[in-house]
Amino acid sequence: GVNLGVATGSMSTVIVSGASTVWTNNSVVRIGYGGLNFGNAAIGSRSNFLSITGGAKVFDAGAAIGAVSNSDFNAVVVSDTNTLWAHTGALNLGAGDHNSLVISNGARVTSTSGTMGITNDEASNNVVTVTGPGSSWAMTGGLIVGQQGGNCEMWILNGAVVTNTTAVIGSGPGN
Repeated sequence: GVNLGVATGSMSTVIVSGASTVWTNNSVVRIGYGGLNFGNAAIGSRSNFLSITGGAKVFDAGAAIGAVSNSDFNAVVVSDTNTLWAHTGALNLGAGDHNSLVISNGARVTSTSGTMGITNDEASNNVVTVTGPGSSWAMTGGLIVGQQGGNCEMWILNGAVVTNTTAVIGSGPGN
């Protein structure tokens, strides 16, 4: 897979920008995956950032933002008309705390499903914001907001659209 922020304490940035820019991966992209043995330890990587803007396109098998426990403060921004982040699998947010995804200014994200606050009770305060006309997150399956951790939030604002087949809001403690 593609792992952004593999080492414990690493702070990595990837910027994908411009209308003719395409990044294709045949595996899962993990933003904040660090720790020993590729994040299977108790301490994750923090403060990693992925930016997809200006009409760029990123294709992958799925994504995890804040992929392991204590992988905190990781962020992805997908912004601008004709910008696309497309997954053939799931998009998961937050096995750690304070991870975020912002979809804005007409950008689009597609996935089979979406889950926020995954895997453990520490997965709290994770936020997805979809804002602005033309901005969208389209799922062919279900959405779970707050599967395990508490205080997970999803904001759909200013004409943005989120579509999914089923939704569960607050299945975990504190949601």
